[in-house]
Amino acid sequence: MLTQLDGPFAVCHDTLDPRPFLEQCVYDLCVVGGERLSLCRGLSAYAQACLELGISVGNWRPPANCPLSCPANSSYELCGPACPASCNEAAAPSNCSGRPCVEGCVCLPGFVASGGACVPTSSCGCTFQGLQLAPGQEVWADESCQRRCTCNGATHQVTCRDTQGCPAGEICSDQNGLLGCYPNRFGTCQGSGDPHYVSFDGRRFDFMGTCTYLLVGSCGQNAALPAFRVLVQNEHRGSQTVSYTRAVLVEARGVKVAVHREYPGQVLVDDVLQYLPFQAADGQVQVFRQGRDAVVRTDFGLTVTYNWDAQVTAKVPSSYAEALCGLCGNFNGDPADDLALRGGGQAADALAFGNSWQEETRSGCGATEPGDCPKLDSLVAQQLQSKNECGILADPNGPFRECHSKLDPQGAVRDCVYDRCLLPGQSGPLCDALATYAAACQAAGATVHPWRSENLCREYRKWQLGDSALYI
Repeated sequence: MLTQLDGPFAVCHDTLDPRPFLEQCVYDLCVVGGERLSLCRGLSAYAQACLELGISVGNWRPPANCPLSCPANSSYELCGPACPASCNEAAAPSNCSGRPCVEGCVCLPGFVASGGACVPTSSCGCTFQGLQLAPGQEVWADESCQRRCTCNGATHQVTCRDTQGCPAGEICSDQNGLLGCYPNRFGTCQGSGDPHYVSFDGRRFDFMGTCTYLLVGSCGQNAALPAFRVLVQNEHRGSQTVSYTRAVLVEARGVKVAVHREYPGQVLVDDVLQYLPFQAADGQVQVFRQGRDAVVRTDFGLTVTYNWDAQVTAKVPSSYAEALCGLCGNFNGDPADDLALRGGGQAADALAFGNSWQEETRSGCGATEPGDCPKLDSLVAQQLQSKNECGILADPNGPFRECHSKLDPQGAVRDCVYDRCLLPGQSGPLCDALATYAAACQAAGATVHPWRSENLCREYRKWQLGDSALYI
């Protein structure tokens, strides 16, 4: 086709000899075993060389069976502009007008190039300090985060305004190349075992309710903060004196994510069962698996984990300090006021406190006083002295030794001994207590040395994943 005297390339023969292109095309086809894509590249090379000499060849693609697939809102042109209209006109070369036309896909009227697609001109956004901003996107214009600029999608212009700077609990810094207001610290609350709760401010208490409760939620004190709720649903297991977390529900950005014990490896998103990873609300809510945990993470810094068994954690940025409520407390740095009732005031005990944060009722659910372990203090002392079982947590030479300076193990030891006292003869409470402390240590940045062995918590658990299973 390249050398046909009556072919689509004939008009260029007098100006550009096609024989070198023919030889190269044949060689390439020989090397790749006659692959048609190689043929199309060879013909396109000669067509483009002719265009650069100011000669537009005929439409060679249909007879050569080399169609060019164009993206939506564009069409194929034999001789299109060398610098097509794009969302970033400033990036176009200065000598576009003097360049020869090129073969390719050209955006239809009303559309311009953006990446590899043709988008409506109205969706282009703005160019600001060398950055491409989407319509409505906001950026900081100064290094102190006090001047906020917004892209106007209608005018493609950026408008800026002065602000009060970062809110309390956040600092202006550059993270991953993006300047913004970021939390200067995080608070973590957890529920584990049967269940033992530790508030954001470090208050420890036991609450044996089996209904659905508000673990933590925004309470409306700061309207500028995104609203969210984290609910826990508890159940009895093996004993009517203790309860465990059976499900965790996270509500944020208009999305409901439920992690249920009966669906290991999967989550319910707006009541639809989904495999992981999954994201919703245009990526503002992400759900994925990390080790044994399901992790729900939002764009405003909330992270909730649940191990599909008995351990739940909620992590919030410091911007939510004094703006939270629920079983996790208010995150104001004072553990003394963490038993705040829903209607105001402080609860007399953990039972009254927990009941005040009940959200939903199921048939037969309720709450009772924690089970009694009369010899708890002496049992704790024995375990600490023996440095075995629960005592391994506080062993200064044990696998958790590097965590002691970050997380006091005494509370974890006491919770561990208490659970074993209420559920004698069961290995689950011990292993759950050790795993909970190990996870908390790792989250705090401490090194945890191997603690499982052939004789201690050697565990194989089956996670059902669709038609297959994973044993860990």
